[in-house]
Amino acid sequence: ADRCPPRQAIRLLASLGALRGNRLIPRVLVRMAAFASNISILRVDRVPTTPEPFSASEVAAPDVFEACNSLLSASEASRTEMQARSRAGVALCRQALGRLHRGDLDTAETMLHESLALAPAHAVSPIIGEDSLAAQLEQARLTGAWAEAFVGAACFGSWLRTGVLSAPMPPSLASGIGELDDEKWLGGFINAVRALERYAVLRAERLDVTSVSCALDTAHAAEAALMEFEFRNSDLRRSYDGVKYTSKRIEEVLYEVRMALLRLEAASGAASAAAALGGISVVARAGGDKDKSLGEGGSGVATAGGETLVVDVAVLGAVCKRYQRHDATREDVIKRCREPQKVAKSSVYALQRSEPDKAAALLEACAASLNAIHAELLASSPSLRQSGSFLAVVEEYLEGWLLLAFVRERRLPSLPETQRRAGLAFEVTVAEYLGGAFDLTGEAVRLAVRAAGAQDRPQLGACLALVDTINEGAYALPNLPHGLQKKLGANRSALAKLEALWYEQALVAAGRPKGRPVDAPTVPNADGDGGTTDIADE
Repeated sequence: ADRCPPRQAIRLLASLGALRGNRLIPRVLVRMAAFASNISILRVDRVPTTPEPFSASEVAAPDVFEACNSLLSASEASRTEMQARSRAGVALCRQALGRLHRGDLDTAETMLHESLALAPAHAVSPIIGEDSLAAQLEQARLTGAWAEAFVGAACFGSWLRTGVLSAPMPPSLASGIGELDDEKWLGGFINAVRALERYAVLRAERLDVTSVSCALDTAHAAEAALMEFEFRNSDLRRSYDGVKYTSKRIEEVLYEVRMALLRLEAASGAASAAAALGGISVVARAGGDKDKSLGEGGSGVATAGGETLVVDVAVLGAVCKRYQRHDATREDVIKRCREPQKVAKSSVYALQRSEPDKAAALLEACAASLNAIHAELLASSPSLRQSGSFLAVVEEYLEGWLLLAFVRERRLPSLPETQRRAGLAFEVTVAEYLGGAFDLTGEAVRLAVRAAGAQDRPQLGACLALVDTINEGAYALPNLPHGLQKKLGANRSALAKLEALWYEQALVAAGRPKGRPVDAPTVPNADGDGGTTDIADE
């Protein structure tokens, strides 16, 4: 009890209270109780001083994050409603696909119509205006799985009715952005191809070699058509990689069905084999049935100009051309974004070197490059506006521009002010503005270190107030995107570093270096002159 810390002594008192049966315990308890009575932490004899707030109003207006907060809050109800609609629509489409596999085509069609009835009349507006590009991109993100499930079920239903594996994208689920709608349509088409495997297995149970062969022909035709695409690494590429396994599985099923039929014929002939199966009809493939529909027992292929077409080659060809054109535009955007990104980063370096005029010139050149890329390339591929290289350059530019405004004016501009003054010819979204503001905390720490070295306490206080304002404002914002949530940890770390630096500067301002005791004890001078020597100096 004499040697342990106070908190540990209290825990020992509590644990030893249950051991009163031991005769040694009472004496120990008496001694520890006497020790605990002297612990100052148990007595409240003074009240701590209330912390003093930072003067954040000098850095940012009180409503600097209110514009972001209002936009994000207003969109939450629409986003939640759309997510609920999408989940219900996907469930109906999957049920419709199950009905198609059971032969209930009419009920499946009804379910697909019910799914479309859930689609909204217009795109949700989660970030900026009602008709903005951000609303269309959010619409595509929220309804992507729904559109793929619908197209997959519709294509498979069309194949069962007409033998052609194709169906159009419903306008109510289309986002209006061509490249995104094409990718969702391709995803649904691939889902329909994957559904052929289940169809083949179910028909193989009936030894329906004609239907299994038709499924294999369709899978081979779809695989050949999809091979014309040069898919980049994405979810669509990973989905396409499964098509070859579908073809392989159907080939195995067809081989097994044919072998089963040969064994039955070898045993007792086709007629007796059918009787032995208990009434299961064995459908043999006939060469003259190629132009009949599945309902008539044929192969279910469509004919055009004397050729059999099981996939709509015209639709796939048009989608392939648009996909390749979009991919080429994407490569151009990536190449052209490299230079403005370097320029934007150089502007940050210039500000760290106390060269605001040079930084302003670099930011002006960066803004001109971004405006040119947006006007020349993103008009044909608007989905690249908020993804990939262009988004990264915009955030880097906003970080430099906000840092320049802070260095010159010692304040953080709001989103509307940034939109007016930043020199960008396109809309700045909430995510882009917050991304640039959150990245600003790291640069503020670097400015604070330089200010501390120059004994510039006002500048150090401004940096601390800036980081504190951004950190507090971030926690007040609801439903931050995942990419921004990952930056909150860096903001907390930056705030802790600046607070420690602020404390060290307070010690320096009081004439005490870091680590020097406040009241250093003294000892008699060894010279014997009656003076004293500071132990800290020794």
